Amino acid sequence: MKVIYISVFCAIIALFSQNDACLAQTQEFSAETKGTVEQNSYVNSEFESSHPGKSALESKKMLEEISKIISSWDKINPPLGFKVQIFNNISEIQSIDVAFSVYLKDSDNGEPYTGDSSSGLTVTLNNSSFTGGSPIVGDIIPTPEKVGSFHGYPVYSTNLREVAIINKAGLDDFIPCSREDFIKAKIAFEEEIILAQKEMLKDPEMNKSAKTEAAEMEGNIKEMEKGYETLLEIDKSAAAELKKAIDEIKAAVKKAASAPDANTTGAMLMEKESAANNVKIQALKSELEKMSSEERKRQAYYIADAKYRFGNESGLAPEDMNKYGTPLSRFNPEILKSITSISIPQLIVVSWNIGSSSTGTPRGYNGNGKGYALADKMIVELSGDEEIWKLILSK
Repeated sequence: MKVIYISVFCAIIALFSQNDACLAQTQEFSAETKGTVEQNSYVNSEFESSHPGKSALESKKMLEEISKIISSWDKINPPLGFKVQIFNNISEIQSIDVAFSVYLKDSDNGEPYTGDSSSGLTVTLNNSSFTGGSPIVGDIIPTPEKVGSFHGYPVYSTNLREVAIINKAGLDDFIPCSREDFIKAKIAFEEEIILAQKEMLKDPEMNKSAKTEAAEMEGNIKEMEKGYETLLEIDKSAAAELKKAIDEIKAAVKKAASAPDANTTGAMLMEKESAANNVKIQALKSELEKMSSEERKRQAYYIADAKYRFGNESGLAPEDMNKYGTPLSRFNPEILKSITSISIPQLIVVSWNIGSSSTGTPRGYNGNGKGYALADKMIVELSGDEEIWKLILSK
């Protein structure tokens, strides 16, 4: 469906950015200010729909027990030169966000305040959403690379971020995705699109063309012209602006109604898209049928432009080209099956936001701890405190 969108507007946008080093030259920090430690918990309505029959209070208690351990760290009792905020989120995903914000000195009255910048870490519990980065399709991801360790547990580099994964089931965090499973996931994805398109076709608006909508707009234009006549008697300047807007709308409507595809409806376009999706599905099925049983079981390697280089629909690298592809994996589903209670930490994922780190994590930290980097330094030190994390990981 070609819908006519008309808008008359004026906007002024100012873009401004400065890095921490530049800011440090013009802003004075209040490094001696004794900060506060704030803790808040929020139970979202999504919790009940995502975890039917489960107790939000039990999850809240679990998160607050971990937050209490973090807030007991001696270097934030009190924090010096920065403020600490700990936020417990009890929702579809249960997580703890820890943010350190440095104090600046107000140039007018000398009072300390915190700016918008902060450093932090996030602890996610019993959920695999943040373990593997951005998927290629479904839950299939580029295989994360192990790049370090976090108190005896692996740190992985994904295509989004670095994460530490603590799974208490003792299983492999990721398992290889087979060529067969990858193609089946691609087929399922295309089938979902077709189902969504069928639902959209039920909307009567989909049967309208640009010419039909242009005709409907004529009534709106007439009402606007009546408003113009009334406004002309009250405010000639405002009336002139309205007249200009009406003329622009008329021109756009006329252009749309006379376009080569003016009689094309949304349903027609959607049916073309569905046909194209069906062609993709048939190509994927054909690609799978040509594989031997052994080929199907082997790990999938993905090349983004494989369709154009090798003529396959899936994007899989031919087996003799695997070394040029990206190996694909899934987060191990058996780990999630092993979680007996959402209120007992059995899968813990830690991620970071550290500005003066080349990786955004403690592993790449190279700051001097001055200015805004004070918050980075303290997050790195918190992350490295063995006693604190021994208590958290033993929960």
